[in-house]
Amino acid sequence: MGGRKGNPVFAQCVSLDSYQVFLQAYGSGEIALTGRCSDHFVVSGTPGLSFGWEMKAKQIDYDQLRMTEDRGQVDTSAVNYGAEAASYLASPTAVGCSKVGIREDTLRTLIANVMGLPEFDEELFNQQLAYATVPADNEIVFHFRDGHEVSRAFVQKRQMPRQTEERKKHMSEVMKAKWRERHAESD
Repeated sequence: MGGRKGNPVFAQCVSLDSYQVFLQAYGSGEIALTGRCSDHFVVSGTPGLSFGWEMKAKQIDYDQLRMTEDRGQVDTSAVNYGAEAASYLASPTAVGCSKVGIREDTLRTLIANVMGLPEFDEELFNQQLAYATVPADNEIVFHFRDGHEVSRAFVQKRQMPRQTEERKKHMSEVMKAKWRERHAESD
C-alpha cells in the first residue's frame, strides 16, 4: 500500500517538516506508516486491507499560536441552519453503520410537522430552531431556540448500496446456479 501524493494547496499552507499521520484499518490485518517525506507518506501492511488516514500539520506562520481561554459566544444569526441540517442529516448510510441518514425531503416534512406548518419554511426554521440531534435510529430531536425540544420518529425506505461489477457478476452466477438446480430437479 502506498500513500497518495500530497495536495499542492495543502502543502503550500502547512509546515511539512513535522506533520503527523494517523491510520485506521477497516478490517483484520496490520497497517503501519513506513515512510514520511515532505510530499508524500508510505503505508505498508496486509495486502488488500482498506484503511483511512488523517494528516495533521501546523499552519505556516501560525505554528506558535495557541488557542486562548477566551471562548466568547459565537454569533449564529447569519447561519443557514436549514442548509446545514440538510447537509449533515441527509448523508447516506455508511457501510456497516447502523445509523440511517435522513433524506432531505423526509427532513423537511418532519420540520414542517414539528413547527405546525403546511410545508417547510427555511426562514422560520432559521429563526426558531437551534439544532437537531439523532439520538437513535429513526428518531430525531429538534432543539428550539426558546429551550423546548420536540422528538419525532421517522421511517424511510432502505437505500440499497450501489451494485459493483463484481457483485453483479457474483449474483449472476448465483442465479444461474439456482436455475440449473431447479431445472435439474424437474427432469
